[in-house]
Amino acid sequence: MGTIEIPIKGKSLAKIVVNHLIDLVFEGDLEVITIRIEGQFYLELGQKSARLAPDGAEARGMVQKLIGKEVIHSFAEEDGTLTVLFSDQTQLVVNSDPNYEAWEAFGKRGFRVVCMPGGELAFWK
Repeated sequence: MGTIEIPIKGKSLAKIVVNHLIDLVFEGDLEVITIRIEGQFYLELGQKSARLAPDGAEARGMVQKLIGKEVIHSFAEEDGTLTVLFSDQTQLVVNSDPNYEAWEAFGKRGFRVVCMPGGELAFWK
């Protein structure tokens, strides 16, 4: 299968919703795409790199700094790892989880990719 492109290249992070998970809402052109993070993730932001839980206070503070940043590349690998690269070299990585859905990406026009437990990717277009 190879990698799956997540269609957010050129979009900016417009909104973040945080509760027990994190929704990153990307806007640009006609489609709005949301990436929902349900598992632990890594964020490299400037000189700071951290492994974060979506419901943690540190995660909230760090992801807020992503608002307005433009995506240059985003993809899911065969093992379920999601990578989002921003124009300022900030990088967000979500690995698969053996027991839970670690992340999903979806749009209002039917696009959907879900990282199933163990890393298998399920997708719709």
